[in-house]
Amino acid sequence: MRNKYPQLLKYIDPFRAGSGVNEEAGTRDGILARFAETYLIAAEAYGRKGDYAKAISYINILRNRAAYKAGEAKPTAFSLVEGGTRGDVTSTAPALQVTMTKFTTNDPAELYPPSATTTQARFIAFILNERTRELAGELHRWEDLARTETLLERARTFNPDTRAEIQPYHKLRPIPREHLERIFRGGQALTQEQRQAEQNPGY
Repeated sequence: MRNKYPQLLKYIDPFRAGSGVNEEAGTRDGILARFAETYLIAAEAYGRKGDYAKAISYINILRNRAAYKAGEAKPTAFSLVEGGTRGDVTSTAPALQVTMTKFTTNDPAELYPPSATTTQARFIAFILNERTRELAGELHRWEDLARTETLLERARTFNPDTRAEIQPYHKLRPIPREHLERIFRGGQALTQEQRQAEQNPGY
């Protein structure tokens, strides 16, 4: 989807008073730690060790939590988007369960990048996809792609708007000018040349 900017509803506070989105006061708690991210960290750790069964067990805990439960009404849009019968109240948990075939084969639903040709590489790509599904809009994405050394490939493969611009030095962020201006050596502020030497390459 190019040049489209879908809005997240997860941060909307229905009890926000005043003039709506510009009102600072709200009732929603800030997120310090996420139950789901804890399980995703554990799943990634076990998968990196090759214990895929344990990794899958953690992922399926999250998917069971996210599933519609038996008897729970689904919104009208569910049958339009996901298929099925309108008014169906069966559980979606069985359809959401992850198995080894998600990353032992090239599952087309996961859109694995070209370099994901082994089970281990597909597992890391799968975890990145799962983190996207679970943590969308929570400011983890750049850190995830940078730490897994997949930023360049994923940006070039999946984001046509950045293909020409993304460069290897983008794996690091620029050091803020305000920080560089606070560095002193021998009681003297750094010169412009010294600040540039402290800056990450490419900036």
